[in-house]
Amino acid sequence: MKIGKRTTIGYHTFIFASSTISIGDDCLIAPFVYLVDSDHSIKVGERINQQANSSEAITIGNDVWLASNVTILKGVAIADGAVVAANSLVNKDIGPNEIWAGTPAKKIGDRK
Repeated sequence: MKIGKRTTIGYHTFIFASSTISIGDDCLIAPFVYLVDSDHSIKVGERINQQANSSEAITIGNDVWLASNVTILKGVAIADGAVVAANSLVNKDIGPNEIWAGTPAKKIGDRK
């Protein structure tokens, strides 16, 4: 787990790091954000509570804003300057200075 300089994290934010979660400098993480770098296997024929978690790192660059109620799933990389709108679920990588929104999140613009 790494949190960069001058990054703020809002109340009731949940960070679950089975593998690695890295947050860059100067980020704004709003309240009620959910960062989870793992999920559970769901194979048929094997008891669910006996199956292992699968994890992949989450990487958040510098100068990123995650608005309220955003969920970031395992394996996602968010590049510098990106913005994610409130109530979005991110399951794909986000490029530099891109603005994403929705569930699942999609690119809706670029910072200017």
